[in-house]
Amino acid sequence: MIDHSELVMSVSQRADVDADTARAAISAVTGTFARHMLNEARERLATALPDTARYAATTLGEIESPDGEQVIEEVAEQLDTTPERARRLSQAVLGALDEAEPGLVDLPTGLRQALEPA
Repeated sequence: MIDHSELVMSVSQRADVDADTARAAISAVTGTFARHMLNEARERLATALPDTARYAATTLGEIESPDGEQVIEEVAEQLDTTPERARRLSQAVLGALDEAEPGLVDLPTGLRQALEPA
């Protein structure tokens, strides 16, 4: 399991934001991106996350179509920020998760492409 304080610190450093913003980003990004992951990948993500972030990734139901730009806009809306900042925060969260547990975040191609700088 990934240590929550280490995850928050890593996201904070990667995105150059305070801890509260990092926590909000972790919740928004994991919850939003989880809805677009295959069930097996979603379960791996939820199992690896600390209790404080696990709920966001335990989305049930059908996988939503991965329109990458819509996902970034959804994160932006949840965080009340611009799509570009949401993209940067998403990169920070997913990068921190991948650093903590390589291969954990298995995103469809459309989502990976949406994370590339605009």
